[in-house]
Amino acid sequence: MRDRSGRRRRQQDQPAEAVHVSPVLVQRHVCSHQTIPKRPSELHTMESGTSRRLQMTLTAARRLSARTLLRVAAVLALALAAPGSRAAEALPLAPGEAVRITVLGQPDLSGEHTLDEAGVLALPLAGRLAAAGLSPEALEHALAERLAALALSTRPVVTVAVTRRRDVVVAGEAARPGAYQWRPQLTVRDATALAGGRRRLAADGVGPAVQALRAIEHHAALAARIDALSAREARLAHQLAAAEALGRGEDPVTGADTSDLAARNIEFDVARYRSLQLQRGSNEERLALLRRRLDAIDVEAGLIRERLGEAERLLAAGLGRRGEVLELQRAAAAMVGSELEVAAEIAEAELAIERVSLEIATFGVNRHREIGAEIEAVRLELVDARARVGPAREAAALSAPDLPTLSTDSPGAWTIVRHGADGAVQLQAAQDDPLLPGDTLLVPPLPVPEPATPGAG
Repeated sequence: MRDRSGRRRRQQDQPAEAVHVSPVLVQRHVCSHQTIPKRPSELHTMESGTSRRLQMTLTAARRLSARTLLRVAAVLALALAAPGSRAAEALPLAPGEAVRITVLGQPDLSGEHTLDEAGVLALPLAGRLAAAGLSPEALEHALAERLAALALSTRPVVTVAVTRRRDVVVAGEAARPGAYQWRPQLTVRDATALAGGRRRLAADGVGPAVQALRAIEHHAALAARIDALSAREARLAHQLAAAEALGRGEDPVTGADTSDLAARNIEFDVARYRSLQLQRGSNEERLALLRRRLDAIDVEAGLIRERLGEAERLLAAGLGRRGEVLELQRAAAAMVGSELEVAAEIAEAELAIERVSLEIATFGVNRHREIGAEIEAVRLELVDARARVGPAREAAALSAPDLPTLSTDSPGAWTIVRHGADGAVQLQAAQDDPLLPGDTLLVPPLPVPEPATPGAG
């Protein structure tokens, strides 16, 4: 009795979580409010061991209080809410941002695309679609309507996921000022930490001037990068037009606005095209010579076969010589070998002509594809650089006049420069305030420590 009662007490002292609970039975009890059987006899069809295990499971299920279930529901609700992620998904799209578009059952229409500087997406089949200012959900509806109207008989299922937002620019007295990738729930404190934290303002006032110079240099570097990419885009556009002209069999025309590098590249393409034409002409001449040679061999072989036939008839009549017949047979066999050799050379020449002709026919298409890929890469870089240059220009303009006026006795305040449809707006921010894509954060410096008083302490 003591041992049995002791075991019972130990079982009662164990927490409810130590007992396996059947999720199916719990769901039935919570959702349908059905009465759980209390006597194992009601389950008389089961074996006795199974009945005992089921009874222990049901007893543990009864111990789950409503308070425990409410806690589980609260945790699930918090996990499903994800306010930061949902708020980030609802933000309108802007130039320079990238999205991944998935059209169910249409892999050719799916892929990742970047909004150009005008906020337009260039999509297969759908064409150019203005996406700036639209939320991902609104873009899904717009693209589905466009595709349904163009080609698809039923309304397609379109999913849009944002893969990259505009960067956040951290300027001011940050240890590592620059552009940083935005993420949901990014706060002023987080961005300051990404930039290496705050720097201490120099006591001699040099710090603000250095920071202003860095901001100006950053903007100048971005502007120079944009100029270089724009020049490269123009050069590639001239090369693309020249390649298309060559593909049509026309001579490319270079104008006064064609750069020297573009002109040299066009000359190189023209030289390659002319070289292919010369190769085809040379192979065609060789093919003509081989065919004339084969004709001559055929004529000579025909004469030898006639002489051989005459010699065989004379030999059969007892008037010919066997040695002459053998000699003519060897000559005829040699002619057959020569014919086979020349025929192989003719086939090789025809194959070379076909290969070169294919290169000539596809020269414009191949160069169009190669140059087009370069242009696409350059344009993506341009979109990214142009998306960064605005905040950098704003940071340079704000840093130069404002930082020298900061007091060394006060740590200052964080300032967010937010760019909207009506222009840039300056907002005083706290460290826990969230940042939006494209924001510029001006970090205040750390105050200069007061010099120690002589004789203190």
